[in-house]
Amino acid sequence: MMAHFVHGTLISPLIYAFVLYRFLPGAPRLKGVLWGLILWLLAQVMVMPMMGGGFFSSNRGGMMAAAGSLMGHLIYGVALGGIAGHAAGAQG
Repeated sequence: MMAHFVHGTLISPLIYAFVLYRFLPGAPRLKGVLWGLILWLLAQVMVMPMMGGGFFSSNRGGMMAAAGSLMGHLIYGVALGGIAGHAAGAQG
């Protein structure tokens, strides 16, 4: 859980703000949603299988777990996009 917290509060926002923000299409919140979707796909395709959860959480709750994870990542993306978009607008 600590690794997830550090990734979600430090690593992922820095990658989003300094690398991906200028390349993702759309308004700031859409950019955040796309980043949340990318993070979810990476988690479901790479992280969950490495942790024994299976591809798309097949061994840890299946579709309901994967859908719950998707919702969380999309909400995270909207929030991150809104905050980063507001900060980018304040600088410009």
